[in-house]
Amino acid sequence: MIKTKEIKRKRLSVTMTARLIVYLLLFVFTGCTDTSGLEDDIRNLNNRVDNLESAVNSLQAAMNAGKLVKSVSSDEEGWTVTFSDNTSIYIISREGLKSAVPRLSIDETGYWMVSYDGNSYIYLLDNSGNRVQSTGKDGLDGKDGQDGKDGLDGKDGQDGKDGLDGKDGQDGKDGLDGKD
Repeated sequence: MIKTKEIKRKRLSVTMTARLIVYLLLFVFTGCTDTSGLEDDIRNLNNRVDNLESAVNSLQAAMNAGKLVKSVSSDEEGWTVTFSDNTSIYIISREGLKSAVPRLSIDETGYWMVSYDGNSYIYLLDNSGNRVQSTGKDGLDGKDGQDGKDGLDGKDGQDGKDGLDGKDGQDGKDGLDGKD
C-alpha cells in the first residue's frame, strides 16, 4: 500500500506550489491596471488544483477501501481508472496536468511501480516499507470448527435374498448287523 504520509506530502506539495504561484502572480501584477485576465488565470489555477486534490482523494479513498486497479483507459479529456469491484473514477486532464498523474506499472517479478514523471519508476511501498505485490497471496487456513451433533438413526434395511442350497454330503458308513 502506498504510504499515506507520502501521498499527503505530495498532495500538500502540489497544493502549496499551485497556491504559491497564484500568490506570486498576485504580487507581481498588483500594480497592473487591467487585472481581469489575472483573475481568470487565478480562477483557472484554483480549479486545476481542486481537480488534482479531488483525484488524489478519490484514489486514496479507493486504496483505503482495499480496491485494486483493474484497468486504466484514456481519452482526449482524461483517464478512467476502473477498480477491482468494477467502480471507476474519471480524472480530468488539462494541459500541464499530465505529469501530475502517476503512471502505474508492474515489474517482471510482480511488484507495483509508479512514475510521477513518466520516465523513472520507483516501487510502491506499504506502511512497513515493503514492496507491494500486484497479486495477493493465499491467506492462512482458519481454525477448525466445533463438531456437529450426531445425526438420527437410519431406517432398517431390507432382508437379503436366501442363499443357495449347499452340496449333498457323503454317504454314511454301513451300520452294524442286527441280532436275531
